[in-house]
Amino acid sequence: MSASLCPTPPSKRLAAEISELGLAQFKSDLVTVIPALRAFARSLCGNATQADDLVQETMLKAWAARRSYEPNTSFKAWTFRILRNAFYSNWRK
Repeated sequence: MSASLCPTPPSKRLAAEISELGLAQFKSDLVTVIPALRAFARSLCGNATQADDLVQETMLKAWAARRSYEPNTSFKAWTFRILRNAFYSNWRK
C-alpha cells in the first residue's frame, strides 16, 4: 500500500491543528501590539518615518523568530525587546 493512501494518524492531525491555532494566535498578537510598538519606536527615534520602518523591521524579525517565542510569556515585552535591539543595532551603524 502506498503512503499517500494511508490516512494521517490522529496524533499528527492534532499536532497540525494545535500548530495552526498557535500560528493564528501569534498573528493576532502581532497585529494587536502594532500601536504600542509604533509609540515605543517614536519615543526612541523621534521621527515618524524612521519609527514606522523600525516597527516593520521588528515585525519581520518577530515573524522569523516566532518559534523562539515561549507561549504564556509577555508577547508585548518580547516584541519590545526585538524593537529595542533593532534600534540599537541601527544606531551603532
